[in-house]
Amino acid sequence: MSPTWSPIGNPNLVNIPFFAMTATGAKCSAAYPITGLETLQTELGDLAAAWLHGNEGKQFLGFYTTREYVKPKAARYQNWLVFRNKKASDEFLDLFPELDLKKSEQND
Repeated sequence: MSPTWSPIGNPNLVNIPFFAMTATGAKCSAAYPITGLETLQTELGDLAAAWLHGNEGKQFLGFYTTREYVKPKAARYQNWLVFRNKKASDEFLDLFPELDLKKSEQND
């Protein structure tokens, strides 16, 4: 089974200033790991962070942020939780439904 990536929070679209367009990496897309229990607590809350920390390496594989270049001069940032499989992702989102973007979009 392949890992399951679950989006957390809404994507953030950011304008890349004209002078920064020539910088290395300005037009690249990438994924970066986010480490530290404090970061998880800040982004997700204490209970969700404790569950993830307790299941790290077993069901929870990591917390990442992605940066996607959007033409002509913007970048979209999105945070992701990576789980071992869909079952682990579903279990977490059942425990913490407020973090499930799909369910919150259906309720709007």
